Amino acid sequence: MKKSNLLMLSSVLSISVIITNPASAQTEEAPPKQYSQDQNGYDLATGKITHFVPEGGIGSLRRTVARYGKGSYWKDNFDVRMLRQNQPGDQIKIFLGAVSKEFEPTATGGWRQGTADVIVNSGGNFILYQENGDTIFFDGSLDVDGDPTQVNIPATYLRRANGEYIRFFYKIVGSTRTLISVTSSLGWQIKYQGGEVVFINNAVDYCNPTADTCSGLSTIWPKFTYSTVNDVESVYDELNRLTVYDSVTGTIVTPEGVTTIYGGSGITKAGGTWIYSRTGQNANTGDIPPPRIYTVVRTDPLGNKITAKTPPGELVVRTYTNELGKVSTLTFDTLEQLSEVVHPEGNKSWWTYIAGEAIGGTNVSKPLTGAVQITAGYGGYFDACAGPVICMRPAWKKDGKGNQTDFTYDPSHGGILTTKAPVDQNGVRAETRYTYMIIYPLVKNVTGILVNSDPVYMLTKVSQCQTQTICANTADELVTTYSYSTYNLMKTTETVTSGDGSLSQTSTYGYDSYGRVVWIDGPRTDVDDRIYKTYDLAGQLIFEIGSDPDGPSSGGPCTSGCLRRPMVKHSYNLDGQERLTEYGYGYSTDGSDFGVTSFERMTFNSHGQLVKKEIGVP
Repeated sequence: MKKSNLLMLSSVLSISVIITNPASAQTEEAPPKQYSQDQNGYDLATGKITHFVPEGGIGSLRRTVARYGKGSYWKDNFDVRMLRQNQPGDQIKIFLGAVSKEFEPTATGGWRQGTADVIVNSGGNFILYQENGDTIFFDGSLDVDGDPTQVNIPATYLRRANGEYIRFFYKIVGSTRTLISVTSSLGWQIKYQGGEVVFINNAVDYCNPTADTCSGLSTIWPKFTYSTVNDVESVYDELNRLTVYDSVTGTIVTPEGVTTIYGGSGITKAGGTWIYSRTGQNANTGDIPPPRIYTVVRTDPLGNKITAKTPPGELVVRTYTNELGKVSTLTFDTLEQLSEVVHPEGNKSWWTYIAGEAIGGTNVSKPLTGAVQITAGYGGYFDACAGPVICMRPAWKKDGKGNQTDFTYDPSHGGILTTKAPVDQNGVRAETRYTYMIIYPLVKNVTGILVNSDPVYMLTKVSQCQTQTICANTADELVTTYSYSTYNLMKTTETVTSGDGSLSQTSTYGYDSYGRVVWIDGPRTDVDDRIYKTYDLAGQLIFEIGSDPDGPSSGGPCTSGCLRRPMVKHSYNLDGQERLTEYGYGYSTDGSDFGVTSFERMTFNSHGQLVKKEIGVP
């Protein structure tokens, strides 16, 4: 039985980090995510090599590419599709970039994973309801590969619980289907055109998502450019920095020339080689045929070894031995959910579930320490509910001491409406209330006119009692309100007030066309406390500019005879490592008149490792 591949794009961790060995009992309300990939991108369960490379993005659309050791095969995280094999078992596999999940048919119809995620068939189309409230729609008419043994459908859209739509557009020629655009209803777009991937703000420029290319854009948008010759791929980023991938030799060369080699049995990087030995050993005795246990032994450049053992067909390591020879074991229930971890010192953690959702965790301290048992968890799940956005949301949670926090939710978007804190020393359960508003982002249409996009629920108010259960309109109430720009729904103000109006402080925010904060005006009204930031086209922070110490001059920006703004300038090498940090002053808000007074200089070796740091003055 295969487990879902829980390898996450945004958080690839070493298994030695995930399997911990605490010295004393601790509370774990939910089981940890299980990762089998080490820090080199080697999957200790399957023997596959995957490394994740951020390759651009804009606003809420961030692009990550998963590359697989040798070979030219790679996956964009916006490669979202469904695969249903027309064979006994009728399983469905969902691919979310490099993440895959397997779903089994249920007796009541549809498909369900070990978690709360559910797939339903709606007239030949398929809908994936995820436990976080997001929905992915797969249009059956896009199954064009002509293979009668399977149903292979790409995602048409992903709808966030708050109403944001991520839409996918394809070009279909015969049995070939190619992704050509991804758009967010907040106004962001990724355009795939030929050998380029361009990142556009649709509140500034319209780009037809179904066209082969976009022209007539008003500004230079960030882009990545790709070309391949003789199995060697050249990737140029927003700043025209070159990374080379040789799919024959498994070699990667960064813009600074740092080289990594993914060989058949080893990975060479940073001047050292990690050797991997993967074998299948008979799990039985005598002449009884397999099942087999797959064993990976990794030897690092210093000779330290770790061992990972995985049963056949599984995608998660079950037994792990660290560099000190200490063993951890993981056990899963019949629904493939992590049910127990035995740590190297004998202390244990285990979890219980309802409808695939962890509702409690128990830790027992290591032997001979008093066998302390601590239990924590969640309860009151809305499993049989009318709206998918609140299904499997907990009505309460308890910590290891039995302190309970209660929750209520809005069935329209799944956002928390109220939280009630545990009883404090005065017998009070302080309450926090949340308010949301529907806002329509503005995007440009084909004629260049700003029009309403899909409505989105945005958090606009948080009201919190400090010491009382009910505190509306009193000094005990702390109210935070938010407002948003209709362009991309970026937060423009944040105001903190007391319930009785005796306190009020507001901060305001400004953004560039790429969704980056370029200035923040603080809450003080008696002085100029606005600060500024500048970036390069890749989004690297260049200048941090402080507020005007003696306030603005009456005739406009001061250029002499007044106090200068403090400034920090950041400079980077071609691999994006900060090589120089300069401190100084200037009058401008863009750093154009920056004067250096001191600096920190970093030196890296040919392997990209920091070897020297200098502090000095010009």
